[in-house]
Formats: sequence, structure tokens, C-alpha cells
Amino acid sequence: METSEPGPRGVRSFLDLLWGTVLKFFGDGCSTMAAALSFYTFFSLPALVTLLLSAMGKVMDPESVQQAIVSQVGGLIGNAGADQVRAIILHANRAEGVTVATTLSLAALAFGATTAFAQLQEALNRIWHVKPDPRRNQLRVFLVKRVFSFGVVITVAFLLLVSLAVSTLLSLLGQRATTWVGAPASVLELIASVISFGVAALLFAVMFRFLPDARIAWRDVRAGALGSALLYTLGKVVIGLYLGGTDPGNAYGAAGSLAVVLIWVYYTSMVLLLGAEFTEQWAIRYGRGIRPEQGAVSYVEEERRVKTG
Repeated sequence: METSEPGPRGVRSFLDLLWGTVLKFFGDGCSTMAAALSFYTFFSLPALVTLLLSAMGKVMDPESVQQAIVSQVGGLIGNAGADQVRAIILHANRAEGVTVATTLSLAALAFGATTAFAQLQEALNRIWHVKPDPRRNQLRVFLVKRVFSFGVVITVAFLLLVSLAVSTLLSLLGQRATTWVGAPASVLELIASVISFGVAALLFAVMFRFLPDARIAWRDVRAGALGSALLYTLGKVVIGLYLGGTDPGNAYGAAGSLAVVLIWVYYTSMVLLLGAEFTEQWAIRYGRGIRPEQGAVSYVEEERRVKTG
């Protein structure tokens, strides 16, 4: 991956950075990768939700966790999406005594939950032009990726747990804020929005920093994570208005709730990949660049090795 000395900053330079981000986004085929990522994420949802419920249920009331998740999803993508997630949760609860109790089923859940993150890792590698060294043992690479992806799943679950706990607490306080301290509930809603933005930025930072087979400075990750979180936050409003005003799920009949969830997952995937492109451009122009980590190679290095034999 390219490295360069930090360049001058200014409005013109930043606009060039944004334009370069957009061009590379389409040049790398990110819309197609986002579609593939959405597909894998959608079919990993049952496993992800089951593991999330299991983790959160250890420290919070399981019933409250389920209601909070459905409420959060409903606020994001409407009742149709919330109904779909509620159905997934109900199925997970019914299956818990039969499947989750067995080691084989736990392994299947872990594999399913990490599939989306493994696909995301492939997409980020492609965007940043790095990949595992093909001379390494490919079975070992596959297993290491799965274990590492599972670690990312646990990290994401923990961050979501913190976000959910804070949101629930602020929601409860908001109902009593006016009575207790005379503070308007809108103040707590603003605090909740700021915390949600911070958690989103932290999630993006974790994925950009640890998922790809690349080394990148934290300060460069920070810029990309904040930009991605901003797009994600704005998108929550825009997509929410779109889904609430047009109800695109109606065109799909009985599969309408599935379509709504897919639309949201696809948008989120697009934001994530656009953020990765922005992070790369920022690192090249203003930061320390992006380099392959140990055990990985850049596309340029691999092409040179193949040509020279």
C-alpha cells in the first residue's frame, strides 16, 4: 500500500480528498462488495442476534434486552424491520434449549456470526490493496481469520451492550427528568445521540484498525471512523424518513420486512466501505499511509513477486 509524506491541508486539499474517495469507491466496485456483504450479514443475523442476546443476558434482564433491541431497530428502520428482528429473537428463544446447549450448535453459531465479518475483512483488504501472503498455509490463515473475526464479534457485542445500557438508562431518566430536576427530556435525547455517535465511531475504528491485514496509525483510523460515524448518523435520519414515507416493503408483499432489513444493511455496508476509502485517502494524503501487516503482502508486492518468479 502507498505511503507518503503528509501533504498540506486546506479546503481545496480536503475537497480533492473527498473527490478521490468517491472515484476510488466506484473504481473498486464498492457497491457490488456492499451487496455481497449485505447478503452475508443478512444470513448471519440469526447467529449474531443469538450471540448478542446470550452476552447481554448475562448482565441485564433478557426480556428488557429483547425489548430494547426491537425498539432500537424500530426507531432505525420502522415497524417492518422491528417485526423481522422480533421473529428472529423468538426463534432464538425457542431454539435455545435444543441447539445452543450443544457444542456443535455453538460452533455453528460462531461460524455463522463470523461469516459477515470475514467477508468484511476481504472487502477492506481489497480496498486497501493488501491480502494474506499466498505462500502461507491457507488452512491456518482461514482458521486464524475465523478466530479473529469471532473476537471482533465479541468486541462489537460489548460496545453494543454499553450503548444499549446507556440508552436504556437515559430513556428511564428521560421519563422522570422533568419531575426530578426540571430538565427537558430533549437534553437527555441529545446526550443519547452524542453517545450513539461515539459508539458508532468506536465500532468503525475497531473494524478499520483490526479487521484488515494492514497496519494503519490510530490517528488515521480516527479520521475515517469519525467520518463514517457522521455518514451513518445522517443516514439513520434519511433512511428512516425514506422507509417511513415510502414503505418500500409493500412492493415485496410477504417478504416486505425482509426487504426493509436488507435496504438498511445495504446502506450501512455502503457507509462502511466509503469510510474505508476515506480512511485510505486520508492516510495517504495527511497521515502515515497503509502498509501490509506481518504475514500479508500488498497487491504491488505480490504482482512483482509473480513476475520475477
